[in-house]
Amino acid sequence: MSDKQELNVEDMGQVAGGWEFKSNNEKFHTWLNGYDIKCPYCGNASADVVKRIGASSFEVAFICEACRKSFYLRWNSLNKKVYLVKN
Repeated sequence: MSDKQELNVEDMGQVAGGWEFKSNNEKFHTWLNGYDIKCPYCGNASADVVKRIGASSFEVAFICEACRKSFYLRWNSLNKKVYLVKN
């Protein structure tokens, strides 16, 4: 299985159901606004546990302090899809 996985609406459940992502910067990360974020490894959904640790224009990195694993949500502007990337 690849570490990179394309997410469709149904697959967003892997990282959805937790805290709601809101970008403070209107220029970046609006593609992720409104999605609920949870750890795709252990399912933890607390914003105090699953934290954003970095970001670029097309990628947002998170770490789960419960299971100590990180993951990324990456936007592909060419095909308008979000990808989940696990380490």
